[in-house]
Amino acid sequence: MKAKWFMGLGLIVALLVGLFAAVVPSDAQAYGSGGRGNGTGTTTPGAQNGGGYGMQPGTGMGMNQGMGQMRGAGGARNGMGQQGTGAYATVLSEQSVNALNQAIQEEYLARATYQAILAKFGQVLPFSNIVNSENQHVTVLARQFTNHGLAVPADSWAGKVTAPATLSEAFNAAIQLEKDDAALYDTLLKQVSEPELTRVFTQLQSASLNMHLAELELYNK
Repeated sequence: MKAKWFMGLGLIVALLVGLFAAVVPSDAQAYGSGGRGNGTGTTTPGAQNGGGYGMQPGTGMGMNQGMGQMRGAGGARNGMGQQGTGAYATVLSEQSVNALNQAIQEEYLARATYQAILAKFGQVLPFSNIVNSENQHVTVLARQFTNHGLAVPADSWAGKVTAPATLSEAFNAAIQLEKDDAALYDTLLKQVSEPELTRVFTQLQSASLNMHLAELELYNK
């Protein structure tokens, strides 16, 4: 009788243990063989991308937002990107500074000449177009001074240029001015080694030859 009672009790205990195991799984059942990850993503610092001239980004004529890179599950874009200052790391040589000074004074002269012509003869094409370009040229060169930590020279030609007596003479004077401007850049390009100055001088020389001079010769008929 006792043997039957113990056998029955053992069967009941076995059934209860099996039922409990089915309801509350072991750690191995709950998590399997793989561990739970707890790593965090990181970001790399964004690089400053200073602006120069043309399509470059920066405070110069470009876009300066640095961007962090995505790393790991928690990494975030733009996490540590910094706003670029547009400043160049290079320090200009004395020769390059002199070349930059000559360039901006030449553009000051050109602007003052066109302003004097317009003041005397009115909004005559292409002078009214070219004077706007000269303003842009001055701005581009002034930015080079600022980007290299230099003071922008004062305009030594403002209000000091007298317009020619006739419109025909004005065309001739302007044509010669643009030729002289292009020739000056030929000289200045030999005096600089910095890529940013070489690029700017080349673009300004091209504007004088391929745009301003071409327009003046087209209208001077």
